[in-house]
Amino acid sequence: MIKLLASKLESSAVHFIGNKNNDERLILTKKPIDIQDIELKNVLNRFFTNQFNGKEELFRFNHSSDLSLNEIYSYVTDIFDNPNSLHFNSVKIAKFLYEKTLHPKIKSGELYIGFLKDCVVEGEVVDGVCIFKCESKTTFLTVNQEENELKVSYNSSGVNIEKTDKACIIFNVKKEEGYKICITDNTNKSVDAQYWKESFLNVENISNSYFQTDSMMGIYRSFINEEFSNKDKFPKTEKIELINRSVEYFKNEEKFQIEDFAEKVLQSRDLIESFRTYREVQPTNDKIVDEFNISGSAFKKQSRKLKSVLKLDSNFHIYIHGNNEMIEHGVDEKTGRKFYKIYYDVES
Repeated sequence: MIKLLASKLESSAVHFIGNKNNDERLILTKKPIDIQDIELKNVLNRFFTNQFNGKEELFRFNHSSDLSLNEIYSYVTDIFDNPNSLHFNSVKIAKFLYEKTLHPKIKSGELYIGFLKDCVVEGEVVDGVCIFKCESKTTFLTVNQEENELKVSYNSSGVNIEKTDKACIIFNVKKEEGYKICITDNTNKSVDAQYWKESFLNVENISNSYFQTDSMMGIYRSFINEEFSNKDKFPKTEKIELINRSVEYFKNEEKFQIEDFAEKVLQSRDLIESFRTYREVQPTNDKIVDEFNISGSAFKKQSRKLKSVLKLDSNFHIYIHGNNEMIEHGVDEKTGRKFYKIYYDVES
């Protein structure tokens, strides 16, 4: 887990990254941001840290042939080795990002780079380098007192320090393996994700408990959706029962064990074998192990996507949280219309 509450900003730089394909400019500053103003330094410190606290998903730099050929890895390593080189290397980072800003839908914006001390990642206190790109502007109301009156105006070109469009922080640990990196991308579009994670940073997931939990739950969710896509063969209530059992398993167990999961959740031999076969052909399967500690953050993320609800036309939604034996499906012999019969003991 990442903890940045005690981290301190040592230096920072900013540049403007236009869209090269749209003939927009690259504007490079000549010196670092002056952070002698304590209030400005505190705002920037908050800006660089508040998005990452409590995060568990981690990445590392990657390269097809040699890690040292990953440009951002190389520039960040130079900053860690010589923190006074932050602005010099921030210019290199800005130029590299500009060359990757080619898709016409990618927005221009300011690029902020910061050097932090006393970052905590998975229990280790280390230095960190932040790289942020702010593409969206926020409108702020300002109120000024003039004698006995209040004058209200607005500024439409501010940056929201609580939420940045694209951000990453690289921690100075596991250098030989590509460091540990936390990433946020609040635009979350396929073009932007490829641009930020792949073209610019070139990173891959670190196989920690977050990755394992997120991947296993994602594969299981896809399996259930595909396995029960034939509504005539499998009743929807059976699918919901499997969803509920899986949610309870990941919620209550501290450790995932594939055999235990199969026995408690899948139960049926046919389903267990189908899931094993389905999992083997998934692209991430070679990175997923059969036993791992369950990540609460990954469970929370994936559980939102596991919906235990029956949607009946546009009139009713039935949420099923427990025993599916309390609900029966049938067809009216006279009208031919489908129905569900629900049993209960207490009405609240």
